[in-house]
Amino acid sequence: MEFLVVPGLNGLGKTNGVQDSYKQFFNDCKILDLPRDDVSKQLFEIKTQTKRFFEMNKFLFFGGDHSISYPLVYNFFKKFGDSGKLIVLDSHPDTMSPMNEPTHEEWLRAIVEDGFSPKNILIFGIRRDSENVDSREISYLLEKGIKFFYSDEILEFKEFLRSFIKSPLYVSVDVDVFDSSSMPCTGYPEKGGPHEESIFEILNEISRLKENLFFDIVELNFKNCNKKESVISKNNIKKVLKIVGVN
Repeated sequence: MEFLVVPGLNGLGKTNGVQDSYKQFFNDCKILDLPRDDVSKQLFEIKTQTKRFFEMNKFLFFGGDHSISYPLVYNFFKKFGDSGKLIVLDSHPDTMSPMNEPTHEEWLRAIVEDGFSPKNILIFGIRRDSENVDSREISYLLEKGIKFFYSDEILEFKEFLRSFIKSPLYVSVDVDVFDSSSMPCTGYPEKGGPHEESIFEILNEISRLKENLFFDIVELNFKNCNKKESVISKNNIKKVLKIVGVN
């Protein structure tokens, strides 16, 4: 599977460092050149320069924080319309009230308000008791009828997943979906999540799709990690990349 590094950054000053995470994995790769001092231009560049990749059978975008998913999923939606489905693996809903340029905290809400059908969205990994999950975000999911599963509902999620997986499909992987012991190198590590083998199993199931399958991997941040934490995170992301077909 081909891939593109999209080092986008719009995390309200909380995600600095994610733009350099690709350097831990790739020596020679395609990198989207983005302006650093203008978020509006950055989102515009991502939106205009990535349209062509949705003509491919399979493709992966490597972030960057979760704000990059807004223009990417927007392009996916414009290409495939109501036939397109979205799976989000994330410990947070990302449905706060939208700002002018969607950040990593409300990109998903912006997508819904742009017209992406809520019934075509599936979320897994939200932590029930996290102080980083606002009750208003959960209320929004319920109001819109967006199907979601908490991190302790993994068996129920896997059962539902089998009937949901159909192409065209976009899968957004926020690495904080992993339990913090499996993925310490992220801006918002969260306890009480699935360990690596469960995530690998989910991604293996999804990766069986043969066409019109797109991924992003976001929110990986080595900036404040020690050596042990970096090794754990790096090894698990390497396995994710292998599963989805990036070697």
